[in-house]
Amino acid sequence: MQFLLRSRLFFFAIVSITAVIPKFSSAVTLKLNRTISWQKQQNVTRAGITFSNYLSFNAALQTEQTKWLPYFTENIRLNAKTNHATVTIQNIQFESNPTTGPIQNQQIITTLTNFDQRHSTGKEKGSDVVLFSFLPLSLNETGNGLLLISSFDVVINYEPAINATVLSKKAFATSSVLASGEWFKIGVTNTGFHKLSAAYLVSCGINIANVDPRTIKIYGSGAGLVPQPNNEARPDDLIENAILVEGENDAVFNDNDYVIMYGKSQFDVWKPEGNLLVREKNLYSDTTYYFLTYNQGPGKRMAKQSTQPVPLTTETTHIFA
Repeated sequence: MQFLLRSRLFFFAIVSITAVIPKFSSAVTLKLNRTISWQKQQNVTRAGITFSNYLSFNAALQTEQTKWLPYFTENIRLNAKTNHATVTIQNIQFESNPTTGPIQNQQIITTLTNFDQRHSTGKEKGSDVVLFSFLPLSLNETGNGLLLISSFDVVINYEPAINATVLSKKAFATSSVLASGEWFKIGVTNTGFHKLSAAYLVSCGINIANVDPRTIKIYGSGAGLVPQPNNEARPDDLIENAILVEGENDAVFNDNDYVIMYGKSQFDVWKPEGNLLVREKNLYSDTTYYFLTYNQGPGKRMAKQSTQPVPLTTETTHIFA
């Protein structure tokens, strides 16, 4: 963590620029690669019916509704709300060794087109998802045998939905908080609580004799990239963060007083991708910046709990893909 030079007009220009971003949506393309691990054909009995050369793969959906044919299914989470999405399958690769004999209900495959691909949009845990399924089989050139898809790309194109009500009610800040007062820029590279001692503030050029600790404020919007869709909610000015200032009650910043702030690293931002959480890389900065000021009214403080927090519990979930 480091303090940089104080500034007024320069940082005011940076914060104000978000207020003039046009509020238009743009098409989003999501491309995911998937692989299929086929199992060795065998004799299997399903619902009282015995199939020879029964074909399946890991996590296949096979029920009476699918005529016991192996379907690939996945709920793919989108990064924004949408009313419509299109799905295509690209870069199809086939198994080097096709099937060794007719599989269960193979005659049905001749009546299907485009791998019997189907998709729809829905909701899952509050997020918009595409429910996607298809039959990863294809007739060979002679038409009397099958080829098995081993890998493919799922390409989803969708238009983020614009919430006209939210946009019309958006009230932008009339001016930036950086427009007045003295400000100090803090760079954070590790997630956690950070202690700003009196000696540290003095070393950064702050005359603590002139600081009322009750007025110390820290602003910042946290880590992570600004959303790409223009209709996504975002702050148009810095947000004040709750902090703890030890020894502020006497209105004097003494040598033993200090500030506790919480900062988040740019390397500690996660986003959903399918059934997984993946780390989001900030393409523009490896440092999260916060801004400190003082003597501009009472600051926001962390609330104190009257009871002990509930002990943490650990839950382990196994996802088999």
